[in-house]
Amino acid sequence: MDVGVGDRTPDDLTELAMRVTLLGEPNPLGPLSFFAEMANPFTLLAGLGLSEEMLPGVAEVLLTEELVGGGRAERLTSVRIGPRRGGSRRLAIEWLPPRRYSNVIPERRRIEGEVPG
Repeated sequence: MDVGVGDRTPDDLTELAMRVTLLGEPNPLGPLSFFAEMANPFTLLAGLGLSEEMLPGVAEVLLTEELVGGGRAERLTSVRIGPRRGGSRRLAIEWLPPRRYSNVIPERRRIEGEVPG
């Protein structure tokens, strides 16, 4: 669903969902927090016993499916997933939001931080 909440655009909600889900940041939307939800591929992959070499590639495919397949992004332009160190791993994702209007070119978005687990 392509909606905004308050002064947040659909692209803002996608970024917020990624920050909340992947980086563990608090969700400021209170009772409307469901607008900033998405599946966490790292939670899905935790019990599979994938090697450190395999996990980043599989996580990237799942992130692409969640964001592009779900209509939240046109494409992922960069995904960097670091090795596990001290219970977390470094993550940097850049994506291009979907083009909603022919006269508006979307700006790339980016999040970066530590993914627990």
